[in-house]
Amino acid sequence: MEFIDELKRIKQHMLSCWMVLGDFNMICRARDKSNNNINLRLMGKFRAAIDELELIDFPLFGRKFTWSNERENTTLTRINRVMVTSDWEALFPHFQLSPASTNVSDHCPLVLRRMDVSHCRAFRFENHWLRCPEFAEIVQGAWSKEVKSRDPIRVLHTKLSRTAKALKAWNKQKMRWTAFMSALASDVIFGLDLAEEERALTEAERGLRAQLKAKLLGFAAVDRARWRQKSRMTEIREGDASTRFFHQRASGRRRKNYIPHLSGADGPVFEHEGKAKILFDRFKNLIGAPFTRTARLNWVLLGLPRRDLSHLEGAFSEQELLAAIQETHGEKAPGPDGYTGAFFKHCWETIKTDMLAAVNSVHSLRGRCWHIINTANVVLLPKKEGAHDASDFRPISLMHSIPRARC
Repeated sequence: MEFIDELKRIKQHMLSCWMVLGDFNMICRARDKSNNNINLRLMGKFRAAIDELELIDFPLFGRKFTWSNERENTTLTRINRVMVTSDWEALFPHFQLSPASTNVSDHCPLVLRRMDVSHCRAFRFENHWLRCPEFAEIVQGAWSKEVKSRDPIRVLHTKLSRTAKALKAWNKQKMRWTAFMSALASDVIFGLDLAEEERALTEAERGLRAQLKAKLLGFAAVDRARWRQKSRMTEIREGDASTRFFHQRASGRRRKNYIPHLSGADGPVFEHEGKAKILFDRFKNLIGAPFTRTARLNWVLLGLPRRDLSHLEGAFSEQELLAAIQETHGEKAPGPDGYTGAFFKHCWETIKTDMLAAVNSVHSLRGRCWHIINTANVVLLPKKEGAHDASDFRPISLMHSIPRARC
C-alpha cells in the first residue's frame, strides 16, 4: 500500500508525456494470474491508482504472462508491465511491446521497439471531401476527360485512376493551406488576446476573433473526421468522441495488425522484405497453379430439377446497379482502389454511365482487361494469440469494388 501511495505522488512531478515501467509485483486484472489465489483488495487498489494517474497499460503482444515460479505447480502472472500517458502514446504511435526469452531469469524481458511500418502510397478516399464545395467540380473535371479505349472496363479503371490522382493533388494542396491558415489564425487570435489586456477591443476586432475561432473549429472537425475514418469506428458518430480518442484507436489498430516477426528457415525474420517473402511463398504454394480438366459433369444424367433462370441472363439495369450501390457501406472501401461506398452514392449521376457499361461488360464476358478487375488486397488474420509462423495466419481477400447487382 505504501508503494501505491508513492506511485500516486509521481504524477505531480511529471510532464504530460511520461512512462512508468518495471516489475510491480501486482496484477490489475484477474486474468493476469493463472490461478484463483488473488488478493482482490490489493488488485483493486492498484487498478484505482492506474486510473488516478491516467495511465494506459501498454498492450503486450505474444505472451499472456511475464513471470513464472518455475515449479511443478506452476504459477504464472503478469506483474511486469509498461504504462504510459495518452500524450506519450500520441507522440510515439509506431512502437510495439513484445516479449523476449527469459534466459537466466524467471521474469520475461519486455522489448519496446519501433515497428518497421511501410508507408502505403495507395489512394484512400476520405469521406469529409464530400462536404467541400469544390469536390464535385474536381470529380467532374477528371471524369469527363476522354479515354482512348473502347473497353468499358479499361475506361472505368482509367477514370477512377484519374479521379484519384486529381483528388490526391487537391487534398495535398488543401492540407498545406489548412496548416498555414491554422497557424496564421492562432497568431492573430493570440495578438488580439494580448491587446484585450491593454484596451477594449473594437467591434470589428471581436468579430474577426470570433470568425477565426469558428474557422479553427471547422479545421478541428475535419481532423476529427479524418481520424475517425482511420480508426474504423464507424459505429460512433463524429461528435460523440474527440480527435484524441480516434487517434488512439487508430494507433491501437496499427499495433494490433503489425506482425513483429515471422519464423523463417534460419530463425525469426524481422525485416519487412523477409516477412513478405515468407508469406508470399507460403500462400503461393497453397494456391498452386491452374490445370486442365480431364472430365466434366453430365448434368442431364444427374436428374436435377430445372429452374427458369433466364432473368439472370439479361443485362443489368440502371435501377439494379443503383440498388446495389445503395446497399454498400458508405465508410468502407471494399477493394484495392480505395473508394468508399459514399463516393459511388454521392457521384452517381457522374459515374453511372461508365459503371453500368463496365458491369454489363463483365456480365456478358466481353471485356479484355480482366487483369484490372482480378486484383485483391489480402489481409492476414491470426488464428491464435502470439502468432509468429506463416501457417498461423488465415488469408482474407478483399476483391475489386465493382458492386454486385445480382446474385
